[in-house]
Amino acid sequence: MRAAVVTRRGPPEVLELREVADPVITRADQLLVRLAATSVNPIDTYLRGGVVPIPMRSPFILGGDGCGVVEAVGAGVRAFAVGERVFGLRPYITGRGCYAELAIFRERALARAPEGFSDEELASVPLVGLTARQALVDIAALQAGERVLIHGGSGGVGSFAVQLAKALGAVVYATASPRNHDFVAGLGADEVLDYRAGEHRRLGELDVVFDTIGAYYRDSFGQLRRGGRFISTTMLGDDERVSVANMLRHAARNLVCALRRPLGGAWARAVRVHPDGAGLQHIAELMRAGAIKPHVSHTFPIEQIAAAHRQSQSKRTVGKIAVTIR
Repeated sequence: MRAAVVTRRGPPEVLELREVADPVITRADQLLVRLAATSVNPIDTYLRGGVVPIPMRSPFILGGDGCGVVEAVGAGVRAFAVGERVFGLRPYITGRGCYAELAIFRERALARAPEGFSDEELASVPLVGLTARQALVDIAALQAGERVLIHGGSGGVGSFAVQLAKALGAVVYATASPRNHDFVAGLGADEVLDYRAGEHRRLGELDVVFDTIGAYYRDSFGQLRRGGRFISTTMLGDDERVSVANMLRHAARNLVCALRRPLGGAWARAVRVHPDGAGLQHIAELMRAGAIKPHVSHTFPIEQIAAAHRQSQSKRTVGKIAVTIR
């Protein structure tokens, strides 16, 4: 099969399209999926560039998101059949991701593709959709009528979180640059705030703050009501670096929050997204009902995967970047 692989860490140009061995089903609960599309997430660029220093066995295939058609199933698979259109999330650290024509998924990581959405739209959903759901539903337990502030409302995770929070019945505030205010308001935000002007700082008595940027820990605790929840997509280090200092800061903040929570104080958690077919099926139902719509602002063929990574690194993408494979 063809795949975009990384053989060494470096700039986007280290991504190389080449022929590699087809993946093989080795467990009863696995499926082989022929992929039509994937997407680029910031974690892809961090892994490729060495920001996240995990061991990288060459050739390393990036890409967590995938949409395609089931080509083969393991002996224990019951929920899906050959020929069904599915989408799902693969774990990143395996190095056998979705920048390829074929990928192996666990049965519990997949959901049936809802009708009426393109391959590119569906491939843009799993990581951002599950991150938002696991943050707002599984960790924060966001309830109807609660007030939530979402930082980075125009980004991949943020734009999904705004729609999900609204679908859950929350009062939604979101930060964005002025040029993206109309876009975020169109997603359903009740009020969009200019982060550059610090407009979010006037809010108080919030039930939940969801920080998809990684820069608002210090601001947020004064804005949360007693028992409020702060959820972050980062290590709570207020930047993207994986460093000893940030790991120590993360541990210290976890300790403080562990002491606060039993006493009814505001607390913090980092969301670590994981594959979840049941959660993704819930998202698919919301999409089918029209409550959530994925937004793909850029689409690249896999032959231009380096350009897709450069677009991601520009930090100026509204919504998601899709990559076509077929």
